[in-house]
Amino acid sequence: MKDFFNDGYLVSERFLDKEDCYKLFQQMISDWKSVSDYSYIHEENFRIHSPMQMNEFIMSIIKKITSQHLDLLKTFFDGEDAWLAELSSICVFPNAKSQHIHRDQSNPKGKLLTFFVNIFDICDDCGPLVVAPGYHKNEKEDVDYDDVIKLSVPSGSYIIMNSLLPHAGSANTTSSNIRPVFYFSIGSLDLKGSTYSISQNYWEKIKFEF
Repeated sequence: MKDFFNDGYLVSERFLDKEDCYKLFQQMISDWKSVSDYSYIHEENFRIHSPMQMNEFIMSIIKKITSQHLDLLKTFFDGEDAWLAELSSICVFPNAKSQHIHRDQSNPKGKLLTFFVNIFDICDDCGPLVVAPGYHKNEKEDVDYDDVIKLSVPSGSYIIMNSLLPHAGSANTTSSNIRPVFYFSIGSLDLKGSTYSISQNYWEKIKFEF
């Protein structure tokens, strides 16, 4: 927990097994067909961003992950409301360019955490998440790629990230590897800058108690 509050993120490696990862990937693909409001990030066909549908399996994954960090979540939210604010996926394909380094919201008092679940093994060249450790504690805007580290992690690993931490999806320079990620966010529903990628069916519907 101390590392999370110092660095702005925390990595848990190989938490989900191959069966869970396979089921997440299958649902991600299924939701591409059923969700009409997916979008592209930067270029069509290279980085797909799509809300996901809630079901018993997805909720079990969310509960399984959050149950590992109840003290962290209780400390972070400190009595403030914690809603399911995002439920979505990102898939990064070969030729995807790097995102610009950004924060997901700009309110220094805003409460929003994102959990990124990596479904495949992530190599340095297939577009891993990059973060600038510690920069969630200041408002410096000119963070560049010299300030970040790549989080190339095995399948089944997840990353908890403070929404104020500067980060980006890096370039996928491989010829055939994709980076599929399931993610969900918990926190406030009124923060400037957040995309809030979630089906309207679940907006203001699921509240957590920590």
